[in-house]
Amino acid sequence: MNNKQMNKLRKVVSAGPSGGRYGIIKWIIALVFILLAGGGIGGVFNQENDSSLSTVSQSNSNIEDALQAFDGNNFEHLPKMVKLPVIYDRVVDGDTQIVTLNGHDIRVRHLMIDTPESVKEGTSVQPFGKESSQRNDELLSQAETLYMMLDVGPATDQYNRVLAYIYADNILVAEQLLKEGLASVRYVKAPNNSFEDEFKAAQQQAIEAELNIWSIENYVESNGYFNQVD
Repeated sequence: MNNKQMNKLRKVVSAGPSGGRYGIIKWIIALVFILLAGGGIGGVFNQENDSSLSTVSQSNSNIEDALQAFDGNNFEHLPKMVKLPVIYDRVVDGDTQIVTLNGHDIRVRHLMIDTPESVKEGTSVQPFGKESSQRNDELLSQAETLYMMLDVGPATDQYNRVLAYIYADNILVAEQLLKEGLASVRYVKAPNNSFEDEFKAAQQQAIEAELNIWSIENYVESNGYFNQVD
């Protein structure tokens, strides 16, 4: 981590937790990265924040313990709604990628979206399938930091893929693909639907602008399913 990144994290921690649940999460994550990078925290906290230091330190310890205990399969022990740092390996297609967590390669599927097929065996490449895959790769590979965040429900599906939100820096990748008309909202299942409203709003923007998948008449069903088109 360079000095510029460290100083940015220190500013976040110094400002203290704010903005509700996600403000607190952002603060904890910044603190975790400072500590993992070997940075000191002396002088970082304002006096008014000292009372919460013990709680944050405990949360930080719990997150570190969970990450270190991760064996590639025990997803149930990972914290929910917390951004966990991962390392990018490669994309599979527009909605699935391989990342590394604590030295283990895991296949992660973006929650609540679907993209046109581009590599599925026995299925022809669908319109904008390659574009969605390329854009997914672009967002993930160009990010300085990558995070995976589990929702509050099941961590895996029937294919043992991890169901999660992936952040490329501060960009929620699934939401960005929806905004660009390269994905549809699909497979929405409570309680893994914390960002359902945001995703549907992003999709609506693309629909109104007739971007990419929405430029082809009758290509996408109301449930997000992609029809075969000529």
